[in-house]
Formats: sequence, C-alpha cells, structure tokens
Amino acid sequence: MVFALAIVAAVRTLAGTPDYERLLLPITVVNAPGAFGTSWTSELWLKEAHFGVVVPICDPICDLPLVFDDLSASFPNGFLRTEPGDTGGSYLYVEKPYLKTVSVSLRLTETSGSVRSTPVQIPVIKASDFFTDVVHILGIPKDSRTRLMLRVYGADPDVVGDARVQIYSEDRLSQQRLLAEQIVSLTVVQRLTRGDDKLKLRPPMAQFDLGSLIPDTAHQVRLEIRPITPNLAIWGFVSITDNETQTITLRTPN
Repeated sequence: MVFALAIVAAVRTLAGTPDYERLLLPITVVNAPGAFGTSWTSELWLKEAHFGVVVPICDPICDLPLVFDDLSASFPNGFLRTEPGDTGGSYLYVEKPYLKTVSVSLRLTETSGSVRSTPVQIPVIKASDFFTDVVHILGIPKDSRTRLMLRVYGADPDVVGDARVQIYSEDRLSQQRLLAEQIVSLTVVQRLTRGDDKLKLRPPMAQFDLGSLIPDTAHQVRLEIRPITPNLAIWGFVSITDNETQTITLRTPN
C-alpha cells in the first residue's frame, strides 16, 4: 500500500479523550518576512512507526491543526500558521498512548532564495519537559555580527504570567557575574481549532532582543530564566542569526 504525501493516522477531536499531551511547535510561519529580504517557512514532518514512512505534513495552506491517533486517515496540514498580531508558535495535541510511535520534526527554511540557508531544526517540546523552577541556557556568544533573540513559552494555554531573565557572564575573567536582569511577561492572543472541540492552539509567549541587554564588553553569556507566577511552567531558547549570511543557530536548555 502506498501513502503519497500523507501519513496514515486518524484525526479526531479530543472530546471524551482524557489522556493526551501538548507538543510545543515554537515557530509556525509560512512565507514570513525576515531581515534583508529573507522569507521563512516552517515545515512539519512526522514519522509514524507502524508504517515507517516520513512525509511533509504541512502544505502551503497550513491552516488545520491536528490531533494524532493511531490508525487510518490522511491529513494535509500540520498547524495553524502565525499571522500578523498572533502569538508565535502553536500546540500540537497527541494522545499519550501514541507518543512513542510518533516522531515529529519541525524545520525552519529560508524560502526567498535571497541567501543560501540550510534548514534549521527547531525543537518540538512535550509539556512534561517544561520547567517550573529554572531554565539554564549556556554558551551564548555576543558578537556585533550576529543578532540574538530570546523566546520564552508557557506549557499551559490558560496560565500566563511573568518570568525573570538573568544574564551572567561566561567570560574567563568574569564568570558568574550578573550582567543584566529583566522581567518578561508571557501573554497570548488565542486561537481555537475549528469544529466542536475548540482546543486552544497558541502558547503564552514572550520574546525580545537579547543582544540589547548584553554589555559590549561581554563575549559569551548564559541565562537563568525563572517563572515568577505560580503554576507557570516555561521553556525557551535563543536564536543566533548571522547578519550577513542569515544563518541561524540555536542555544537550547541543558
């Protein structure tokens, strides 16, 4: 049996389904404009162990969120794309019994052709892997030739609040020195799935230019990010973008 450009999986609502897990897709964009004439698109891929096939599950429309079950129906789309004014990212809902048979890959690709770019693998995070105490992000280089963006996400669409970001030096002569501190507010402009289930898709999120907080004398830093609001679980990462080539690398929590 051949499954062309669609992986076989049942798609259904979560009505009456008590046991599922949210997966965070941190960046869900289609032809989103970037700096220096670039354009960026997220590609969501899935491998289902029963059939052993890997196919793209996001077509250019990208407007239908999914709930993955185990058996037989095809689906064309992977996420509800981020529109101007939206909160970035999206949740993907997977029933827990099938988490071990489903592998998800999220890739960010430059689509304008204005620069040579290798797709960037973006982590897909289970709700159970979010942090309720402190997020450590190490080894962040500070360089005038790159841009630094910090993105912080919440695990629960119903829990918004604040987190404290502390920036420490990792330079050899000044390790452990606190360089800057900022409170960020995770907020959300919510969207729901179509149909009767009305699942909440957008994660609470905060993002800002990290480089603007780091002194020019610092060459490498680390972050400690702590949720302040009760019941707020967070995860985050730093993107490092080369100003000339637009190549992106990531620093994620240890």
